[in-house]
Amino acid sequence: KSIDPEKLKIISFVTTAILMLFVNAILTNIIIKKTNILTEQKYKDSYQILTEGYAEAIKHKLDVQLTALNSFNSPELKYLESKEIQKLLQEKKYNNHSSFLQVFFLDKDGNSWCQNGNVYESSDRDFYKAILKNNETIFFSSPVVIRPNKSAAIVYATAIYDNNNSVKGALCAAIDIYHFKEVINEIKIGTEGQLIMLDKHGKFIVHSD
Repeated sequence: KSIDPEKLKIISFVTTAILMLFVNAILTNIIIKKTNILTEQKYKDSYQILTEGYAEAIKHKLDVQLTALNSFNSPELKYLESKEIQKLLQEKKYNNHSSFLQVFFLDKDGNSWCQNGNVYESSDRDFYKAILKNNETIFFSSPVVIRPNKSAAIVYATAIYDNNNSVKGALCAAIDIYHFKEVINEIKIGTEGQLIMLDKHGKFIVHSD
């Protein structure tokens, strides 16, 4: 029995309409997924740029402290003994940045010759191992407790060299950890945003709250 041409047209129209709706649904789903991916990537890119900007602002402030520490470094250090370097640091105490708790010379034996006249054993500290054992030129420590007042601090250490261009020790500055809180508090992220400062191992230092 032959099919009515009109019914055939209706069936063909309905089939075509269903197929078009199906194709349209697939295309819409693909477009939505691509739009979501692009939006997510755009958000990630914006977040990365913003984060790098905040990190650069903090780095700029920390570079000021490093410059202050380097003001103690002079050619004569190549020839001076540890005790003489300690005396020089005391004489140049006016160069201290306001955040410095202590400036000291760290010798090859792990002794810290401090501005306050004391000498402390520091061979177990990460800044000693970084400069004297691993030959790093600049090091930014994890939070440590500084003697004698047991203050929490971050230590900047920069290598210094003898007359043969071998590592002689390090110039170090113990920086009050609360100074870093002041630094990140100067950076505002909207009305409720917060910054968290971590060391290179991901350990917490301070946050802006």
